Amino acid sequence: MDVVLSIGYSFALFFSIGLIVSEKVVNQIKANTEELAGKSGNLTIADVNFSNNFSTILMIFLLTFVIIELFRIIVKKMKRG
Repeated sequence: MDVVLSIGYSFALFFSIGLIVSEKVVNQIKANTEELAGKSGNLTIADVNFSNNFSTILMIFLLTFVIIELFRIIVKKMKRG
């Protein structure tokens, strides 16, 4: 049952982040960073690639799931100990 809850939390977190972060947001962050860096020349930002292909979505979901599972295990051990 705990794994099912973790999967649910992972989906909720993944979709909420997906709604917030878009290509427009990423490009705006890049533009703001370049503007803040000014003419220092010490900062270089390579081309930002924001793709929503299946492998990227699966990787982010699995990373989120693993982090939530680790957090759940740590909390469970702390409650016992």
